Amino acid sequence: MIQTKNFEEREYDYEYISQNEFWIPKYTKNGNFDKVEIDVVKFSNFLYRHGFRRYDLQDDSIFIQIVNDRIFKPIQLKHIQDFVFNWIEEKLPKVLDDKNFFRDHLTGKFISGIQYYFNKQRLYFLQPREPIVFNKCTRSKQYFYYLNGFVEITREAVKFKKYDQLGGYIWQSEVLDRNFLPGAVHKDNTVSRFIKYVSDETKPSRERALRIAIGYYLHQYTEYKLKALVLTDGSSEADEANGRTGKTLFCRLIGHMISANPFDPSIKSYVEINGKDFDPRDKHKYSKAGPDTKLIILNDLKPYFKLDPIYNDITDFQTIDKKNMQPFNIRAKLILTKNKSIDTSGASDRDRILEFEFSNFFNEDKTPESVFNHWFFTDWNVEQWAAYDSYMCQCSRMFLENNCKLEQPEQINLTARKLKEHTPEGFLDFVNEVWRPRFNYPYECKEIYQEFLNEYPDHQRGKMTHAKFTKALKMWCNLTENVKRWDKDKNIVRQKSINTDKQERHYIILKEEPKIQENENEQF
Repeated sequence: MIQTKNFEEREYDYEYISQNEFWIPKYTKNGNFDKVEIDVVKFSNFLYRHGFRRYDLQDDSIFIQIVNDRIFKPIQLKHIQDFVFNWIEEKLPKVLDDKNFFRDHLTGKFISGIQYYFNKQRLYFLQPREPIVFNKCTRSKQYFYYLNGFVEITREAVKFKKYDQLGGYIWQSEVLDRNFLPGAVHKDNTVSRFIKYVSDETKPSRERALRIAIGYYLHQYTEYKLKALVLTDGSSEADEANGRTGKTLFCRLIGHMISANPFDPSIKSYVEINGKDFDPRDKHKYSKAGPDTKLIILNDLKPYFKLDPIYNDITDFQTIDKKNMQPFNIRAKLILTKNKSIDTSGASDRDRILEFEFSNFFNEDKTPESVFNHWFFTDWNVEQWAAYDSYMCQCSRMFLENNCKLEQPEQINLTARKLKEHTPEGFLDFVNEVWRPRFNYPYECKEIYQEFLNEYPDHQRGKMTHAKFTKALKMWCNLTENVKRWDKDKNIVRQKSINTDKQERHYIILKEEPKIQENENEQF
C-alpha cells in the first residue's frame, strides 16, 4: 500500500494504484525497506483486469488481449512483459512509500525473475472465466468491421451499424483502418473499371463471375464446399504468359477488405506466400499464417506446380506448424496465381478449383498506375476508399444473392493454352492433323500410341513413353468438347490373353455433338 504522496509534480491516481497492487514490501526490524515480493494471485488478477487471456487452439494455447469490449488481438509473452514494465513506469510514482521503497525495486524484481513471472505455464491461469464467442459470418450474412462501426450484408441489403449492436468478439486484425461512409457511389470508379479491364470487356458474363468470386473470398463463412481460385494469364500464346496482368493487385483488392494492412507481416488475417519458394511437402509451408488468417495467397507458383499435394488444404483445412509451437489447424480460403495454366488432368483437380484468365489489357508497359494515373491504395483519398468499400460490399451481396455459389467463367484461351503447355511436343499436331479419328468408334490407346510412333519415329528413342502419351491423350479427351470424357472404369474392356492373365485395354470414343436446331417460335 502506498502510504505517502511523493514530491513529484505529476499527479497520480492513488485509488487506481491501490486497486491494482500486486506487490508486498518487506521491511527490516528497524522499519527500513528490505525487499519486495509479488503476490502471484493478485498479479494474475491484475493481468486479467487489463484484458489478458489465454486462448486455446487444438493442442496448444496462445495469449490474447482485449483491446476494447468487443475486440481481441493475439500477443506474445514479450508483449505482456512490455505492458507490465510500461505500466510500472507510467502509473507508479518514483517513491512508493516513506521507507525508501522505490519504483525501481519493483522493476528490478521482475527483471531478476522474468522467467519465473512471465512463464508460459504460470500464465495459463489467465483462462477466460466466460466463453469467448466470436462474431462469425453465417451462410446468409457477411460482416465488415471499421473504426466507426460495422457493416452487415444480406441478400436484401447492406446495413451500417454501431459496435454496441455487435453480438460477439472480433480480432483486431479484422478492423479496417478507416471509417465506413454509407451512401458512397461505387459505380464507374477505379476498382470497377479495373475489374472490367481484367475480365475482358467483350465478355460481360466474365465480370459477373469475377465479382461473385470476390464475394466468395470476402465471405468468411467456410461451411460449404470450398474451392481455390486459380488466376492465370489469358494470352493466346503460351510463351506470351509473362504476368503483369493484374493478378497480384486483384488479390490485394480483396486483402484490403480482410486485413487492416495486408503489407504488415504482424497482421495475419491476409497472408501472401511466394509461390516460387512454396514447397507443398514442407510442414512449415504455412508458418506465416495465424489463428485469425482468412485468406492465403500462393502467388506466382512454379510453372509445373501440381495440385494434388494441397487437395486437403483447399477443401478442408491448413495445418499451421510454427517453430517452438504445437501445430494447429485453420480453415482459410486459398487463391493460386500462375502465369501459365495449371494442369487439371484429373477430375479431382477440376473439382477443387475455379480457373479465371486475366485479359491482356494490362502488361509490362501498360500498368494500372499508368492507366489510372495513381497508385492503388496509397494514393486514394477518402472518397475513393468509400467507393471501393461500397463496390466490395456489393460483390459480397452478389455472392449471397447467388446462393453462395461460384460461377464458371467463359474462357478466353484456356483450353488451347492448357493443351499447348501440358502436352508433349508433336502430340497436338498428331491428334489434329494426322490421326483424324472418326466419331462413335472405340480406339484402343495402345494402337493410337503405336500410330503416333509410326508417324514420329524420333519418339521411339524414349522421348515419348506410353505413359506420357496416355496422360496427354487423357487431357485432350477432358478438354476437347467433342470427345467423350475419359472414364477409366467405363472405357476399359477386359480380355483374357493366352496365359489367362487379364489385360486392361483403355479405349476412347469420340462423341459427335448434337446439332442445335433453332426454334422459330422462340420469344426474345
